[in-house]
Amino acid sequence: DRRRRRHGGGALGLRLIGGTGPKGRRFGHGPRRHRGRGQLDGRATMLLQAPPVFDPAPTPLQLGSTPAASADVRVQYAALPYREDEEGELHILLVTSRETKRWILPKGWPERKIAPHLLAAKEAYEEAGVRGIASPEPIGSYRYGKRLSDGAVVPCDVQVYPIEVVRLRKSWPERKQRERIWVTVPEAAMMVEEPGLVSLLLSLQD
Repeated sequence: DRRRRRHGGGALGLRLIGGTGPKGRRFGHGPRRHRGRGQLDGRATMLLQAPPVFDPAPTPLQLGSTPAASADVRVQYAALPYREDEEGELHILLVTSRETKRWILPKGWPERKIAPHLLAAKEAYEEAGVRGIASPEPIGSYRYGKRLSDGAVVPCDVQVYPIEVVRLRKSWPERKQRERIWVTVPEAAMMVEEPGLVSLLLSLQD
């Protein structure tokens, strides 16, 4: 834990510019650059309290080079919970889906008045018991076919938000419905099924 605090954003290179944690404690006083291998650089939000406290209004979704979803394409927000081991190797937390038990990232549908990165953090807590630092900038996106409750399959664009894990709860809302596991990036790429997500995970090693 001391090592993670010292390096701030950790393996994906967040720049922590403040924000409040438990009891209003501020994290950082201005821009600080941290060692890291990743692509992200922006404001981070500490989510350690239960239930999570969300922004009063959503922040604009930063799609970067990803084209906006068309009317017949749904959008979901996913969390990429991560941490570094003692050797500095990046590990990803995966969870199982409720019905098919496939290994996936925690994700969910947009909700009114919840910013995308905070929605991803909310899903990470509910599905995997994650508390940590959520980046407001997506690291990338992928598309897959989502099977709805009526059996229909619709295309979904998933925006992925990294979350540096600070704590894992032993008890969380969907504990009896899902399993969770820490794996390396290559292992995660072998375990998930969506080709776009495989490519996104492998890009973390570049």
